[in-house]
Amino acid sequence: MFNLLILLTLLAISASIVVLVLYAIDRIKRVEAVAESLARVSDEVTSEKPKVKGPFGGYKGKELWDIMTGKLTDKLSGEDIEEERQRFGAVLEKAVRLAFEDGLSDGAAGNPRQNPRNERMVKTLRGSVMSWLPSREVSTIYTSAYETARATPEDRERLQANLAESINGIFRQADIDVPPALMRMIHQEEGDTSSLASDLAPTNSGSSIAIDGSAN
Repeated sequence: MFNLLILLTLLAISASIVVLVLYAIDRIKRVEAVAESLARVSDEVTSEKPKVKGPFGGYKGKELWDIMTGKLTDKLSGEDIEEERQRFGAVLEKAVRLAFEDGLSDGAAGNPRQNPRNERMVKTLRGSVMSWLPSREVSTIYTSAYETARATPEDRERLQANLAESINGIFRQADIDVPPALMRMIHQEEGDTSSLASDLAPTNSGSSIAIDGSAN
């Protein structure tokens, strides 16, 4: 009788152990299933490319300049950069015009010479874009315009050379041809200072640049 009780006790303990093992296996499988589900969701979120709105994929300022001049290569594909290159050229043209307009206005008014801004907000038909120009070039453009406002005949050739070097440098870095309007400005005949100013200065600083690169 005593042996039977011991046997029944051992059977009960064994059955309990089996139940616990089966329960543990079931819980482990459930945890693994949840972990796999979370991993799939994480992979989908990681692999999905953020969809940014606005011109140039949402990039702006110096970061946009670095992308379009090849200094940052992991932001836009080569195909996207080529697609945006001419539009970027239009933005650069407007930024140059705005820098020149500031210098021309300050020089004509007799205001103190300022430190020009690298960043300027430029309007396009796809939205406003924060443009950026290198410090040396934008400073030369502003200063040349400032001096153009009251230039003497002796200064004109120097001003044209400075403008040509800076503007060509900007567009060369972006691998874009200098727009015809700026080319006309660079190659003004000596002595034609009024035409130099009128060709480069914007007629309306609030005008927008079309997405195909033309200015409205």
